[in-house]
Amino acid sequence: MMTWRRFLSLVVRTLIIISIIFFLTYQYALRIEPKWLTIEHVKVFVKNLPSDLEGFKIVQLSDLHYYPYTPLSLIQEAVKRANHLKPDIIVLTGDYIDSEEKSILELVPILVKLKAQYGVFAILGNHDYPKIVQTTLSEAASISLLINQGINLTIGEAHLYLAGLTLGSSGN
Repeated sequence: MMTWRRFLSLVVRTLIIISIIFFLTYQYALRIEPKWLTIEHVKVFVKNLPSDLEGFKIVQLSDLHYYPYTPLSLIQEAVKRANHLKPDIIVLTGDYIDSEEKSILELVPILVKLKAQYGVFAILGNHDYPKIVQTTLSEAASISLLINQGINLTIGEAHLYLAGLTLGSSGN
């Protein structure tokens, strides 16, 4: 039979272990992962794909969360690596900033350096709804911001339709 003292000891040890796990997970998410830059090469096989789209290269950058989590130097390196891949298109899939709205003013001059044969396209993420983010991205001449709209890209004789949607939870 478990005594009250032994039960309390077990509870305290369990709480200490849970606290340590929480602390280590938080440190990993805050200090380690934001400094990683990962490039994943994924081949997608599409039945009856037009021959003009074979080998079509799409580079996706997502969840940059600039300031305070991702240093600008890492984003600059990501842009450099993306351009080095010589993509046909680049898609930016949101969450450019985290909590500081005006940090977008530092980020966009880096993102406009992205180069792709058929263009750079962006959508907004759940962190990107302050008006300044949308306005700053919209004014960037080399980035096409797609908000509930699409664009038909002509690639040789083939057509590729690219659509950008807002979050369903945003009410739009």
